[in-house]
Amino acid sequence: MRIRKMALSLITVLLCGLPLFAAPPVPKPSSGGDYWIRNEDTWINWEVVVPDLAGRLTPTWPEDEQSPGALLKVDWMVPKWPVVLTFHAGDRLLAIPDEGGGVLIKDIDGYNWMKVENPQGGFCFVRANSKYIRPLPPTSSP
Repeated sequence: MRIRKMALSLITVLLCGLPLFAAPPVPKPSSGGDYWIRNEDTWINWEVVVPDLAGRLTPTWPEDEQSPGALLKVDWMVPKWPVVLTFHAGDRLLAIPDEGGGVLIKDIDGYNWMKVENPQGGFCFVRANSKYIRPLPPTSSP
């Protein structure tokens, strides 16, 4: 009888679902279209929604960005960084989280940029704004 009660309790919990097992919410852009994602809700799969989207990377990006002070020498004028790759509408993007789970940086003007995988090797940054990208549903994968 006790085992049966425990089994029924477990079934009830599984059917009702617990927030612990819920997927993080799909990111929603701010009123200006920028995405800002909390590290514990990192969203990995994205899609390009414009004909051409520049992937940028500065030649001064440090080899080990996690080391103390490594990012202090970076010029944060991201729109002026060289374009290393152009993504196209429908391309899937894979965000690359840092050690803390973050995938976004802010440039000197306060705009958000997402670190994504460069299919040719390495990574680059794209504008994290709904004009350019959208999150893919959890069932979609790159």
